[in-house]
Amino acid sequence: VQIDHGGRLIAIYCGLDSVSVKPGRYVSIGDKIGTLGKVPCESNQGAHLHLVTKLDGKVVNPLNVMNKTE
Repeated sequence: VQIDHGGRLIAIYCGLDSVSVKPGRYVSIGDKIGTLGKVPCESNQGAHLHLVTKLDGKVVNPLNVMNKTE
């Protein structure tokens, strides 16, 4: 699932087992976008999310764009 947050920020949620949103739909904080799945080559790690954030098309640390330090 790829979400355009505006301000040149895109978040990509990878490793979802199912997706609850349709392309082009607006989402709000708290909306369910999908359920966690298991990536076959990482099955020993259990279900988890891969989050990629891009600012101006460049991959950036999600904590930096969320103004978090940890």
